[in-house]
Amino acid sequence: MIKKLYACMLLMVLVEVSTQTVARNLDDIKKSGEIIICMRKNLNVPPIQFMENGTRVGIDIDLSQRIAKGLGVQARFEGLETVNDRIPCVLNNRGDIVVDSLSVTKERRELIDFSSTPYLVTGVGLLLSKKYEGSTWKDIGVSNNIKHLTVAIEGETSTMNQAFEKYYPDQIERKIYPTDKEAFAAFLNGEVDGFAQDYVKLQPRASKGFLVEGPLTSDSYGVGFNKAYPDLRDEVSKIIKQLELDGSLQKIIDRYIPKPLVETRVTPEKPTSFTNHIVKDKETLSDIARIHCGNWSMWRVIWQANKENIPFPNLINVGATLRIPADCGGAAASATDKTHKSEEVNNKIRQDIKTSKVDVLEQKLNDLLQLKEKRLIPEEVYNKRAEALLKQYGH
Repeated sequence: MIKKLYACMLLMVLVEVSTQTVARNLDDIKKSGEIIICMRKNLNVPPIQFMENGTRVGIDIDLSQRIAKGLGVQARFEGLETVNDRIPCVLNNRGDIVVDSLSVTKERRELIDFSSTPYLVTGVGLLLSKKYEGSTWKDIGVSNNIKHLTVAIEGETSTMNQAFEKYYPDQIERKIYPTDKEAFAAFLNGEVDGFAQDYVKLQPRASKGFLVEGPLTSDSYGVGFNKAYPDLRDEVSKIIKQLELDGSLQKIIDRYIPKPLVETRVTPEKPTSFTNHIVKDKETLSDIARIHCGNWSMWRVIWQANKENIPFPNLINVGATLRIPADCGGAAASATDKTHKSEEVNNKIRQDIKTSKVDVLEQKLNDLLQLKEKRLIPEEVYNKRAEALLKQYGH
């Protein structure tokens, strides 16, 4: 289904191209003194693009300005209406590059080129109604109160749509909206059970519902280019790589993503031994992490161990041999609890796990403890969710 949508997109673009001006190469851009950047004009989604004191700011805005500076030109933005306009913008030569939280996928790489280095790593997230407080990805389609969900999604070709089509084809009914604003409004109005978006875009909106812990899949943003101009792609890739090496890229991210959110990524110590895994057809890093680490969210550990050969975590080749850290299941072991309140919650949870006759509660509490011990959720989130679970099941 997704491939058919991309094929239709390409056909529409080819029809349009004959009426458009010719795209510009690197020399043309430098001579003109400006680079035209494709970006949605009405997106208001922190930390990517949003209004602050009357000025549009965000990770994409700052990165665009740094790319323009690196090329020695000014940035001019070509305003797009919807998420589906991003790829056609460079294919029909409205703009030179796309900088608009564009996830790198195999289907999209058949249409356009991407920067050799991602500028932000994220994944598919899900914001649910608060009545689903405490639910996990594993509960979907299993637990009685979450066997079937209706979820609002922005755009038919989004990575959210692809992920749910693969992992939850029957359990999640997808309702497609043209913009993030409309999809989020449908969720706020109670028209759907959940709202799916890139995890990094959901974290600032977590208070509006219940954010399922951790992204479902590995994903990464790249800058998009018309394939006709590899010189432009290579030059911009060098600029992004330099920003990464000198710490400037991380400073941009840290400016817009609070530290507690940034630190949700796993940063394991260097492993001492490895096993090998040969990638099978349709496998993702999340799938491989489930097999070897017992937890899909450990995909970052595997990615870090293979980062030199896999710059984009969601693009791995069938037949490739990956190095799997032997201790990846415990790569994010937690430190000793530092507060009295946390220890009280720990004791209560352990006691309830031993005595509870409710299998669902026992599993949820065990899952929560595991997330806490592997430092995948901050302490305050751990305390809140533990207390909510105990209250929900009458303990």
